[in-house]
Amino acid sequence: MFVQFYTMGRTKKYLGTSTSRNPKTNTRAKRAKEAWVERRKKATESIGSKVAQPIAECSHILYTVEDRDEPQTATERVISDVVMDTMDTTARNDSQSDTSDLTLLPSTSTGKGYEGTESSITRPELSRKVYPGAKKPTASAAASRSEFGIMSSMEYESIMSHQLTVESENPPPEAITGNRIVEVGYFAQQIINAQYEHMKICTFGKLHLYNEYNRGMGLVSCIILKCASCDREFKIFTENPNKQSSSLIDQSTMNIGSVWGTIASGGSYSHMCEYLSALDIPVMHGSLFYQLEDQLGEIWKESLWKSMKAAGLKEKENAIANGNLCNDGIPWITVYLDGSWSKRSYGHNYNALSGMVAIIGKYTKKILYLGVRNRYCSVCARGENESADIKMHHCFKNWNKSAPAMEADMVVEGFCQSENTHGVRYGKFIADGDSSTFAKIKTNVPYGSTVKKVECTNHALKNYGKHLHKIKSDTKINLSGRRLLTVEKIKLLTKRAKASIYEHANAEMSVSFLRKDLEIGFLHVFGDHSNCRVNICNTVGDVSNNAVPQLKATSMYDHINGALELLIRKANLLIENENNNAAECLMNIVSRFNMGKRVNLVQRGSYERRVYLAALRYNKAFEWPISPWKNVTGATIGENYQQFIKTNMAIKDSKVRRRLVQKKVSLKRKNIVKPVTKIDTTAYGPSAEQPEEEEQNIEEECQRLIQHLHVEENEIPAIAEATMGQFFNDVYIKFKERRLTASNFGRVVKRRPYTPCHGIVKQCLGKNIFSTEATEYGISKESVAIKAFEKKQSVTVTNTGLWIHKDYGFLGASPDGMFLNC
Repeated sequence: MFVQFYTMGRTKKYLGTSTSRNPKTNTRAKRAKEAWVERRKKATESIGSKVAQPIAECSHILYTVEDRDEPQTATERVISDVVMDTMDTTARNDSQSDTSDLTLLPSTSTGKGYEGTESSITRPELSRKVYPGAKKPTASAAASRSEFGIMSSMEYESIMSHQLTVESENPPPEAITGNRIVEVGYFAQQIINAQYEHMKICTFGKLHLYNEYNRGMGLVSCIILKCASCDREFKIFTENPNKQSSSLIDQSTMNIGSVWGTIASGGSYSHMCEYLSALDIPVMHGSLFYQLEDQLGEIWKESLWKSMKAAGLKEKENAIANGNLCNDGIPWITVYLDGSWSKRSYGHNYNALSGMVAIIGKYTKKILYLGVRNRYCSVCARGENESADIKMHHCFKNWNKSAPAMEADMVVEGFCQSENTHGVRYGKFIADGDSSTFAKIKTNVPYGSTVKKVECTNHALKNYGKHLHKIKSDTKINLSGRRLLTVEKIKLLTKRAKASIYEHANAEMSVSFLRKDLEIGFLHVFGDHSNCRVNICNTVGDVSNNAVPQLKATSMYDHINGALELLIRKANLLIENENNNAAECLMNIVSRFNMGKRVNLVQRGSYERRVYLAALRYNKAFEWPISPWKNVTGATIGENYQQFIKTNMAIKDSKVRRRLVQKKVSLKRKNIVKPVTKIDTTAYGPSAEQPEEEEQNIEEECQRLIQHLHVEENEIPAIAEATMGQFFNDVYIKFKERRLTASNFGRVVKRRPYTPCHGIVKQCLGKNIFSTEATEYGISKESVAIKAFEKKQSVTVTNTGLWIHKDYGFLGASPDGMFLNC
């Protein structure tokens, strides 16, 4: 920008050769140049006092505009106009007083300067507050000024060192630190729009980051831009706030997605805080996180309900197509069922505060029923502890009994709702045998009498192996016997049992054949091939490596046979060779969303919401987010989320899995004494209540047990010798526990028909030795009585053990001694 001065009635004048076409202007400029030397002193006195000083004061304000990029501010335009008006007035007065024409200082810009170009006066760049001295011209410019005689170099330096305050700008606040999550397209466009609107009003000031506001907004921030000159503010959000208009939840998509992703990845609020803090991003408040989690849980639950209804309809159509109808025309289906608790029990610690049960259709492999029980509510518990009034809240507590009883109660509820929900009956179910579920179904479900149970083969074989390992590690058993039951033998026993179940299921053989084959498999593993079948053994009849006699001699035979008995009794439930893998897969997903059951999530209902999310993930696989996300936000999921789903589906379809082999390291933990709570074992575990066996199965089991207790006549003396010492001998206990001995025989045969037999059976099968003061006296005086008997009868009494009846192996006697010479 070139600043031009005016003289003689606003006619434009230039130094040197002007570009003006006015001949008068050119003549006047030439004359001023020729008279310059002669009038130098006069110009110094007259013009120096009137013009040179204002020019000097403004020379450090106005300089070549090429040195700066910013446009003029309003203040600078006013200063420029005042300077030009002052110089114009002074020049006009001097012209009227017959002085030389106004001459300007040569320009410091590039060009021919005084001789051939227009001279220019330009303006300096303003600093923030105080502008201590203007931009100094070059040395050549200062020398030219001295040469012209307008002012001396000392005067010029004095003027240049003068501090001039032009204007004061608002200082910027401290810089906003850290990172933010932004919607890139929206945020960038808002910045461009703000700059464009600002330029319409202010042509010089810059927009600076002035402040940030995000109170109650979660991960969304409002960035405030402010001009340093005109103080105008512009508010820009990191996410488009108009997205909330179509959302069921009155929150930004960014906040919804952060809570969604945290829970869907199996994390918690503390995990999200640590993750965002590592990225130097401000975290949302905990109350907002839990509020969004609660709202998302309801939406996930609604989406899961629709999925279960659709699966039930498919199950019903398939049952009708296959002709699976009850006598009253209602279709029945086969289902899987299993339960889980909020914490791990490790087989003995059954005191979880929450639990869940799922019923899954066999045809669709989709969840048909999902139940959750909670024994704890943090708000109710806090009010009770503080003896204060409990405020209104969403209470999640819906169970006040023991944790082991949860599973059976939820299963019964699911069976009772099957007709109203899906229009079908659960005629057959596949499950493990850990709880009293079947017994509760028989008694509490309207159609329970027609329901049949199939035992999960995997669970039955796992329990069989667990019992064998327990026997191997029992130090009360003779060491020589435990050495025969090696880890390799345990694997062979479970493998042989699995092969027998598989073979009989495919061949549709009877249950009695399966029971017999399981018994033969036990003998087969220990080298007794006398009873093996040709299709399962290549060495039929070979007994050269028979270790069964050694097992019987050390009582290990009875221990292993006792574990096998538990499996044989379930032969009628294992004949179909079914497994519960579908339910176990769901439990795996539930465990993932619940952080491996390592964190307490039951206080605010988070456990229940995560169970719904896991069930939704199970029913719809990797596509589960599509429908609920659209319900929440009113829009489809983002491109990155879609790509994530496609990638996981591709991995699943191609079945590419990389398994990481991890070495198991056993870590010794310090023993911590914890208070022992009494657990109800009748609802869950090995002692869980079981339904009554069918009459046919009871009869078959009785005949099999009688045959098993029978011993050969030549084995009776050996058993009597091995069981000497009676209750102080483990071998005696094993042979006696399933036999009726003389001490109890009278109570059995004399029992009246209407007298309950529970007490007698419990005493006969009980492992605890009945001891009173009288029995202790009898045991201590037994040797004295035997010696008195020998002296009186003139006989020799020898110690003996258990004598088994040669014809009825379930009967036996345990005399205190025997004598041979009568």
